[in-house]
Amino acid sequence: MSESRPKISSAEIDGWPKTVNMDNSVAGICVSPEAGRIISYSFHCGENLLFVNRSELGKIPEKDSAEWINFGGIRLDLAPQSFWAKSPWGKSWPPPPILNSEPWSLSCYDHVIEMLSVPDLKFLGIQIAVRIGLIKSSSIVCIDSTIKNITEVPLTLANWIVVQLAAISGESEIYLPAPSGDSRFSKGYSLQMGSQSVKPAISSDISTLPVSIVYCALERKFGFDLREWIVFRKSGESEICFALWGDFDAAGSYPDDNSHIELYFSEGMPYVELEMLGLMRSVEAGGSISDNFKFAAATCSGKVVELGEWGVACEPIRIDKNSVKGRLGLFYEGFLVLSELDNNGDKVEIARLPVSPREECSLDFQLSDDISLGSILVEIEQKSDLAKRIFVKKL
Repeated sequence: MSESRPKISSAEIDGWPKTVNMDNSVAGICVSPEAGRIISYSFHCGENLLFVNRSELGKIPEKDSAEWINFGGIRLDLAPQSFWAKSPWGKSWPPPPILNSEPWSLSCYDHVIEMLSVPDLKFLGIQIAVRIGLIKSSSIVCIDSTIKNITEVPLTLANWIVVQLAAISGESEIYLPAPSGDSRFSKGYSLQMGSQSVKPAISSDISTLPVSIVYCALERKFGFDLREWIVFRKSGESEICFALWGDFDAAGSYPDDNSHIELYFSEGMPYVELEMLGLMRSVEAGGSISDNFKFAAATCSGKVVELGEWGVACEPIRIDKNSVKGRLGLFYEGFLVLSELDNNGDKVEIARLPVSPREECSLDFQLSDDISLGSILVEIEQKSDLAKRIFVKKL
C-alpha cells in the first residue's frame, strides 16, 4: 500500500523561495506565501488544473501598491467588495494590498500548511488566517479561512474563496445543481457584470433547474443563490472534473444580493473563476469568523448532476432491471463496496471494485436473484484506512 499521508517539501520558484509542495500520492498542491495563494493543484505528478499567469510568477509587488497583479491560482478574499470601498482604501477595485500584493507568512506542522496575512490596520482592519490540508487517499483539499477583526468596532464581513481555472472558450463547461429552494432571482441567477445580449451563456429561465454553462471569452459575471456546489470541466475531451463546495446555510444571508456562488468569465486571459462566499456575519472587535471550503478533482465523462463528499456523478447510482448502475468520479483511492443489508441491519458484502480519482467508475453490476432489492448499501473504503468507510448511497 502506498503512503498517502500528506508530505510537505520545499518547491522554490524563481523569486518566491518560500514556496512549498504538499502531496499525498493521489493529489498535490503548491502554495506560495509570497503570492498569498495556492498556485498549483493536480493529480500526483499530473498537469496543473489551475490557471497561472506565468508572466507574473516570482514578482513581489511594492508595499501598499494599488496595481492589480493577477498571479492566478486560488486565493482567500474578504467580501463584500462594497466593504473595500467604504474602508479607508476607498475603492471597490482593485483590491487593497492585503488581498492583492502583500506576501503572507507560512508555517507547516502536523501535515497542515498555515498561512497568515499581515495585520491590515491601515485599510480594512482585518487579518486572515488560512489552514490547508489534503485528506489521506483522496484528491480533496480542505481549507479553513478565518477573518479576524483587529479594529475597535464591529464589522460585517464574509469569507470568500476565488479559484482560477485554465479554460478554453467554447469548450470549457461549468455545472451547478438545481436550487434547494425558491431563488430570489427571477431567472435563477443575477448578471453582475457584462452583457447577455451577445453569445448568452445562460439562455433560459433556470430558477428551478440545474445549470450547464459553456465558457465564452467575453467578460461577464454571474451570481447564484441556493446552489451548494459548482463543478468545472476544461473541455469535452477531458474527463477530469474540478469541484468546489463548502459550508452552506440555505436560510443565511450572503454577499452580493445573497449570491453564495459566483462565476466569472475572463476575456483577456483564458480562465474562469469559480467563487464561493461565506455567510455575512457581524464580527465584534477582536472577534473572528471562519468558513470551511473544499475542492477536489475526479474523472467522470458527461454532465455532472450530483456531488457529495465521496465524489461526483454523471449518472447517479440506481437499480435498473436487477443491476446496480451508475457513472461516477470518486474523490478517494480505495474500493467501492456494495453490501446487502440483512433483516438485522448487518452488512453482507456482495461486490468490491478498486477505484481512484484518476479513473472513471462505471457501474453495471448484476445482482443475484436472492438479493432483496431496496437493501443495497454503497460505500467507499479508503486505501489508507480499510476500517473506515464513506457513505455514498442506500438503494
